[in-house]
Amino acid sequence: MTQAGPLTLTPSAPLAPASGWLAQIRTFVLLAGVGLLVLPPLLYLAAAALKAGELGAVTIG
Repeated sequence: MTQAGPLTLTPSAPLAPASGWLAQIRTFVLLAGVGLLVLPPLLYLAAAALKAGELGAVTIG
């Protein structure tokens, strides 16, 4: 029976280069910016429709 050597911590995959991280950050910032531009009008329209009683009003028959 052999004994295991000292525990060594090695990353399973090499870390991404800085350019990869920058691309991910840029993508996140772009998506967040688009979300901030699109979300308020959608919330306004949903609130207006809810106030008018037209959101979720389903008539059967």
